[in-house]
Amino acid sequence: MEIVSDISETEWREALNRFEGATIYHTPAWKRFLESVFGFMPCYLFALDETGGLRGLLPLFQIKSWITGERLCSVPFSHTCGPVGDEDCIAALIGRAIEIYRDSRGSHLEIRSRIERAGFQNVNHFSTYVLDLSSDIDQVWRKLDKGSVRRAIKKSQKSGLIVDVTKDPEDIDAFYELNTITKRNKGVPCHTLIL
Repeated sequence: MEIVSDISETEWREALNRFEGATIYHTPAWKRFLESVFGFMPCYLFALDETGGLRGLLPLFQIKSWITGERLCSVPFSHTCGPVGDEDCIAALIGRAIEIYRDSRGSHLEIRSRIERAGFQNVNHFSTYVLDLSSDIDQVWRKLDKGSVRRAIKKSQKSGLIVDVTKDPEDIDAFYELNTITKRNKGVPCHTLIL
């Protein structure tokens, strides 16, 4: 197995469909977004088999922050984004990430997924909830928390809330303004709007 730092985007996108656990945060588009908006330096790792086929990947960025210091992270602004591929690939990718981290001036290596490996400390700063929406609506409703979640849904239905998918720039501007206000009220920075 060979670990490389670059691969064609076409092969990358096609391979993501085969990897269990791959998310939007593993895509080339998310990499470009973080590079262009935040100026983060990518340090992606790709595991190739003996024929040169992509078997796994670990997205990483070198982050320099006055708040958190220098670190190697997979992936900033994601709640979960670890290595994908088979067990051998994941072990090789993490091993290479550790080598890069040790050669850097970073304070720590942050992999945003659960890693069962000596030397890693599992810390949870976020809560992630996954709800399978592929079943019928009544089955989904029964899975929801009987208290606050159902109450919030019923309240939104009574208030006439409408969910609409749009690409209209005016709608996106309105959403961005509301998002900015919410983040300001919570004391967190808001992402730059790019259209």
